[in-house]
Amino acid sequence: MDIVGFAARMNTVSFDYFVQWINHHVFDSACALMNYNECIVGENGDMSLLRRAMITWIFIYLSSLVLYFVFASLDYYLIFIKYQKQLLPNYKPNLPEIRREIYVSSWSLAVMSALTVPMEILIQLGYGKIYHDPMQYGLTYLIISPILFLVFSDSLIYWIH
Repeated sequence: MDIVGFAARMNTVSFDYFVQWINHHVFDSACALMNYNECIVGENGDMSLLRRAMITWIFIYLSSLVLYFVFASLDYYLIFIKYQKQLLPNYKPNLPEIRREIYVSSWSLAVMSALTVPMEILIQLGYGKIYHDPMQYGLTYLIISPILFLVFSDSLIYWIH
């Protein structure tokens, strides 16, 4: 999820831009096709919190699936097909296990996307300190901040366990 957010923000396009685009082009079109007038709209005719959450979850989940399948396929190809003889000479694919792993990973991404949605909505609504100009804090901070994030999050995970 962090890769998706990082990529979107580095292109000076926030999740909010995608949420607005999906809201207008996908949800509004679907509501018009279904002839559904009360399509989860907020008080002032803007996007309700529920609709924003649904759209944000769809965006995060689908982006995560794309990243998962691209990198998992590349990993599978390199390790189990191209370099199998050097790395795993006795390997025989277990197709039911592979299907189960893909299924569990897809469900895990759905759950992790749902857990990420509240934070992303807070960022969309302006409650975060996300900056869109990479040079706002300088190149040094831009390079060091992902490392600091990994150290911080791994430390939290270590102390939680």
